[in-house]
Amino acid sequence: MAQGITDTLRAVGAKSNVTLYLLPGLRQGLATVPAKPKVKAKRGLEVKEREPGVWLLRPDERAETTSLEISGEVPAGAKAGDVLLVNVAATYPRIKGRAARTVEFLEFVFVTDKKLER
Repeated sequence: MAQGITDTLRAVGAKSNVTLYLLPGLRQGLATVPAKPKVKAKRGLEVKEREPGVWLLRPDERAETTSLEISGEVPAGAKAGDVLLVNVAATYPRIKGRAARTVEFLEFVFVTDKKLER
């Protein structure tokens, strides 16, 4: 969908300063696809899945740094050139001296090939 709009704008000579799939109005119309997300602790924390799509991460109090890996499956219908948007949100509870907050980021996955090399 976004590529078709981009092609139309380019054909009429318009230039966008923003990638179309970053526009909130367009993002609302994009399909949600199952990616079977997984979160894995790499260093300094424990990970437990509380419910589908929601994980509890508990850092080791002795760890100086932490590291985790977020992965998922590319949907079966994805083609080379597709862009998958992955929205990740981390919710932090209220603790002494800090208010509760949620931090979100949007990750881009560019589909290049469906073959996996091991």
